Amino acid sequence: MSENPVSLEFFQPGEALRDYISTYHILRIDTQGGDPVRDRLHPEWGNVRFFFEGEMRGATLGQTPELQPEAIIVGPTSHATPLETSRSTVFGVGLTPLGWAALIGKDASEYANRAEHLSTVFGAEKTAQTVAGLRSAIDDEARVALIDALMLGRIGLFKFDRERIVNIHAALTDPEIRTVAEMEAAVGLSHRQFERTAKTVFGFGPKKLLKSQRFARTLGQAMLAPESEWTKILDLAYYDHAHFIRDFKTFMGMTPTEYMSTPHPVVSAGAVQRASFAGAPMHILHKAADSEAG
Repeated sequence: MSENPVSLEFFQPGEALRDYISTYHILRIDTQGGDPVRDRLHPEWGNVRFFFEGEMRGATLGQTPELQPEAIIVGPTSHATPLETSRSTVFGVGLTPLGWAALIGKDASEYANRAEHLSTVFGAEKTAQTVAGLRSAIDDEARVALIDALMLGRIGLFKFDRERIVNIHAALTDPEIRTVAEMEAAVGLSHRQFERTAKTVFGFGPKKLLKSQRFARTLGQAMLAPESEWTKILDLAYYDHAHFIRDFKTFMGMTPTEYMSTPHPVVSAGAVQRASFAGAPMHILHKAADSEAG
């Protein structure tokens, strides 16, 4: 088996797509016949994944990982998603909430903690053509160009309130905003308006979204500095360590100690590289676009 079976590289989408897609990534795993690589992905925004080489098994928390189809649309998640593979190459597209509204155009709450075959959204022919193109591309730059073209072709298909979505995203990722009431005041929406947009674009209600953000901020710091003590990196929105442990069990299905004592070859590599490449260790921590289109 190779010394490190995991290779991960990030790419920027085309300029016209950067409000909608945080990053692309290509993940390559090859154990060369050794034990499978296993990991748990943390809660994230929605994404598109193409498994164009090898096989990948995935699941929602508490379920046995199952073989994934060659292309999937994954809704926003509020808990860990286990993965397992011995050999696989994955092209991932990290959708921002604005990107979900602009490029997917579906009610995100209907996809929350779920994955569907991409053909249900992009159509069977277009999906099959894209997978074939990824397999036949001469290099990764050609693969990025292929996905850019695919996503650019979806701009303008759906109507959405850009300003509202961006303002909610900005409030949600502001560490100084710690309650739903503070978020509603920051964006100037009624509770009903806020709740409706939160669920249809972000996948969950405001309270759960806030919990996901404070958890992600702390876990992100732990991934970047695994030697740190939890008590020194807790997000200020946590009352105490016990509060964080309860959230950790809810989101990851285990305690922080249990999680950090097991290998995370995909998540750990992703956090460090993504922070360097895109400024945030996790897709869910990616900052909002400007409220006005560029």
